[in-house]
Amino acid sequence: SLEPKFWQGFCAVIERPDLFGPGLQPDWAMQQQVKGDVRAVIKTKTLAEWTAVFDPLDVCVEPVLTVPEALQHPQAQARSMVANVPKPDGSTQPQIANPFKFSNAQPEYRHIGVPLGTHTREVLAEIGYNDTEIASMRQTGMFGQEK
Repeated sequence: SLEPKFWQGFCAVIERPDLFGPGLQPDWAMQQQVKGDVRAVIKTKTLAEWTAVFDPLDVCVEPVLTVPEALQHPQAQARSMVANVPKPDGSTQPQIANPFKFSNAQPEYRHIGVPLGTHTREVLAEIGYNDTEIASMRQTGMFGQEK
């Protein structure tokens, strides 16, 4: 936690008040130790159990959700954070919607993004690489798995 009051509350709830001081230290090695200690405690209960513990408290604790979980979260649903964006074949693809909501202006979702790697050659050529260099980069796998 970035705020000591929330960190102190968190440490009290997980019954590890000894982590309060070390958790505020900027020392990287100490932070790694504290994270490991917290991880060990968190593994002792399920997400549902921890949610029941933390929900009524003011300790700034929320679960880390996967993208599908986050998109199904009541807050994401209430804010209409999923947009069905048209694809060239006439179907749609769900994507994260614009988080800014204005009463007089609605965003338009005209098309999905291009596949990974679509503009790789053009971008590299624009910054000065020639076709031979780009082919060499591609051959070494530098661009990952292109589609």
